[in-house]
Amino acid sequence: MHNTSSCGVFYPKDDALKAAIPADMLKAAQNQHSKNQDARIVRLRQLLCPLLGDLNSRNDFIVLSVENPLIEDADLVDVLALDLPEIMQVWEARPISIFDCLHPACRAPIPVRNRTHLLRHLRLERYFGLRVGAGVGT
Repeated sequence: MHNTSSCGVFYPKDDALKAAIPADMLKAAQNQHSKNQDARIVRLRQLLCPLLGDLNSRNDFIVLSVENPLIEDADLVDVLALDLPEIMQVWEARPISIFDCLHPACRAPIPVRNRTHLLRHLRLERYFGLRVGAGVGT
């Protein structure tokens, strides 16, 4: 039986569902996550090694990865062996997604400040795209 007096919590305090987990199990889960994350980075590097040798393929991969909200900044940096400003410079040279002011009188381009800002725009675009596509709000 585990000592539940030193438990972690699965869900944030503002969440309706809470589940206690013993501290030793929480630590084991965190260690497992860290090891698995490291293994994913190693595997990605192995997979991408030939691809990253070709500058065009490398840049295309970077641009696609920057716009993927499932890839964390730290993982991009680890896999590509570049820092985030360098990665964003590649994206800025050949972005996939471009955002404009939506007001009819405006339509001016909205500059992307950083990856967080980009991912926020992509989330909003996806949200409204799905709502309109589903006929909501029309």
